[in-house]
Amino acid sequence: MSHSARKLKKGMRVFAKRANGVFFNLHRALLSLPIYPQHAKAFKDAADNILDSYGSASAPHNDMLLFPVLYLYRHYLELQLKDIVFLGIKCGDYTEVQIAKMTENRKGHEKGILIRHDLIKLWTAAKGLLAKHYPKGNQTALVEPIIQDFHKIDFDGQTIRYDRDTTLKRRAYKSILPSIIDIPTVRKTMDAVYEYLNNSYAGILDWWDAGQDALP
Repeated sequence: MSHSARKLKKGMRVFAKRANGVFFNLHRALLSLPIYPQHAKAFKDAADNILDSYGSASAPHNDMLLFPVLYLYRHYLELQLKDIVFLGIKCGDYTEVQIAKMTENRKGHEKGILIRHDLIKLWTAAKGLLAKHYPKGNQTALVEPIIQDFHKIDFDGQTIRYDRDTTLKRRAYKSILPSIIDIPTVRKTMDAVYEYLNNSYAGILDWWDAGQDALP
């Protein structure tokens, strides 16, 4: 991009309407199949695209991208787990009260985990549904340590978004993150997590759809 293209000009706005060239289509961005949202996958795809454009081992490293990538993957996990919990309610496997008992243990907070950002509580609810529908060959034990890793670095969905805490002290991750993080391992691991969770979601949805079709 040339330096002249970076200069502010009168009338510039971020969200300019355009029907040709390179653009986002809002309607298609919001479009999804019934109770099969793509919002979670979009955050994973964004992280994947960053890693794919990162370059080779010999290329200059842009280490500042670490935290945006980790945040995108963490947010993908949060949304994917919420999708699974929502699906469990839709299918009648869980009521909101049952989910509350599993995760909140407080009366009147049935939707607590669905409007908060706690990965462990979301996982507690989601893995029960996965185990019920896939009692054999269930990979929840393999996914759990990965979710725990993300919970350790960001327990509230806010920590890796900001470089300072609420006291304005810079955050430190040396005790929970290695000094060198292998990018291919990150990508391979998150692809495997996505394949398992997404395929499980699709299988449960197919089961529910078949049941609806069989109703008189």
